[in-house]
Amino acid sequence: MVLAVEFLHSQEILYRDLKPENILVDERGHLRLTDFGLCRGNFKMNRDRAKSFVGSPEYMSPEILLGRGYDYSVDYYTLGVLLYEMLVGLPPHYNEDKMQMYKDITMKEASIPRVLPADARDLLDNLLQIEPANRLGMGPGGIAEIKNHPFFKDIDWYLLGLKQP
Repeated sequence: MVLAVEFLHSQEILYRDLKPENILVDERGHLRLTDFGLCRGNFKMNRDRAKSFVGSPEYMSPEILLGRGYDYSVDYYTLGVLLYEMLVGLPPHYNEDKMQMYKDITMKEASIPRVLPADARDLLDNLLQIEPANRLGMGPGGIAEIKNHPFFKDIDWYLLGLKQP
């Protein structure tokens, strides 16, 4: 999914709807991103700010919920939510009471279980930052900051990205 987000951003596409329901697995185990209905194309980083209230409640970033303008940082936040759900079983602020969940997303740091490996905890903590500017991927290295995180130390991003027949 990191490569999918990287590709979309390189094409100036803000995705905004990363969640399990929008990910398919093909016969070789490769992931495919689907449902581009909430995407915003021709999105120029450092120039554009989106303001639409879009996305699935459990995966919305704090800045969307607060009605602030936002950028690619929302996709890094939802990447963190997706990874958290894959490792823990539920999104970090999941609550059946949607208003409480929204409040928690905007005001509470995610509680990351201590049973997770240190690299996983650090990655989640850095992706799930409430303040978008503090999120991993929003520094000068861009998405390479995520790809270079110790959690992914065994991933050969080049080989993973090669198209296979």
